Amino acid sequence: TVEFAGVPVSRVPIFSEQLDEEMFEDPYILTIPISAKFLTRFLAAKVRGTTRSSQLFGISPGRRVTLHVIYVKTTLQPGGIDRYEDYSVFVQEIVDAMLLKANREAVQTLLP
Repeated sequence: TVEFAGVPVSRVPIFSEQLDEEMFEDPYILTIPISAKFLTRFLAAKVRGTTRSSQLFGISPGRRVTLHVIYVKTTLQPGGIDRYEDYSVFVQEIVDAMLLKANREAVQTLLP
């Protein structure tokens, strides 16, 4: 299993190259606001590769692309099990993390 900062990465075949840890450029582990109740992890990186054909996604092969990837982890459960209002708090925590001075370089580099 390929990992980025300890997080397993999906093996959806979007690149013609084999996905490995070396493909992740400018990896950042972003600082989480102290006040966060639901946001527990925030990672960001660039991934470059060559597309492979995918009729499902309408992707033609042979195109060089750069993906700016973010990963957020939360204590909230998928499917609306938690209080609906908590999801808006979680989204605000992501925004608050992006606004932290400690995360400025990552945001300006990877999330322009």
